[in-house]
Amino acid sequence: MVEKIDGSNPQVLGGEGEYPWASWGPDGAQIACLAPKGISFVDLATRQVVRTLDRKGIFQQLNWSPDGKWLAGVANVGEVWTIVRMNASTGELNPVHTYQNCTPHWFPDSTHLVFSYRPVAQEKNANNGLGWSYLYMADADGKDAGLVYGEDGVHIYGNMVSPDGRYVVFTRSVLEDGDPHHTGLPMAVMRLRDAPTIGGSSPALRKSEPQDKRGVLLPLPKGWKPHWGLPKFS
Repeated sequence: MVEKIDGSNPQVLGGEGEYPWASWGPDGAQIACLAPKGISFVDLATRQVVRTLDRKGIFQQLNWSPDGKWLAGVANVGEVWTIVRMNASTGELNPVHTYQNCTPHWFPDSTHLVFSYRPVAQEKNANNGLGWSYLYMADADGKDAGLVYGEDGVHIYGNMVSPDGRYVVFTRSVLEDGDPHHTGLPMAVMRLRDAPTIGGSSPALRKSEPQDKRGVLLPLPKGWKPHWGLPKFS
């Protein structure tokens, strides 16, 4: 569905199963969709597929870059649950961060991504031996990955960078599967200049990530998958 920013004039775009993982194009005229058969670019005015790409292992969380040149998603490429970048014109693919990643979102400059990452070899007693997912960022060409925020005892999901590139909003989930009871999760905002920041005592994380700028979080009410609005619409 689409509607105006104030919630008026809602329109149904398709039925169940149509336009899966739809991601807005930068001009608002097209959406990119992900299905087992591939990636399709749909013109919203005509509801017609204007072109397609092979998905090359991407299986969820498709995300079109602000400059329109790239797609990001989660793929099984070399390793499972790898963040990848795809050229939106040619389909050329490069890994960004391998193994146990999810929820990639673009920085406004379209050259960096923020995502959730569960580092390997975490302590066995953490989260039933599975470990916790922390918030990371990396250059979209796969270089210079590093911690943004982490905290033992919660999974950091639902992330998105502000339109000015100065802040990030995310959710802090105790349960790995998010919000099964649909009650919402504690949200928070953090200044990106304070990265890397570690919350709480987090002894396991501090062993592997000794650097900590000790930034502060702005707590927000419970929610899920928060998104930023543009200043002119606020």
